[in-house]
Amino acid sequence: FAALVFARQLDVPGQLTKAVVAFLAFCAASSAMYLLNDILDVKQDRLHPEKCRRPIAGGKLSIRTAGLAAAVLGAVALGVGWYLGRGFLGILAAYVFITVAYSLGLKNVFLVDVLVISIGFVIRALAGA
Repeated sequence: FAALVFARQLDVPGQLTKAVVAFLAFCAASSAMYLLNDILDVKQDRLHPEKCRRPIAGGKLSIRTAGLAAAVLGAVALGVGWYLGRGFLGILAAYVFITVAYSLGLKNVFLVDVLVISIGFVIRALAGA
């Protein structure tokens, strides 16, 4: 929403609605990515004294249900991204790609893990613009 404020577009008809829809698309995408990450880490999380209480690791949410929810949320996010236009869809797809790469192994690379997380925040700001 910062880009909308700084560009003085907050009062332009339709811009706030687009920003809210884009925000919801990123919420769906990031939720899908969190579920994916927890699915991939379930074995390690079950052995951890605190992470074992997470819904998937603790058995409160099945891997199958979490996977289905991640797929639905991801599809909704990309569908909304497509609706908002190619530019936004490209930014959203880049966010999903980078986050999947993080979950698949970049989180285990010194400094790269922090950079990937930081890039995720920059991508969200870019999407708002």
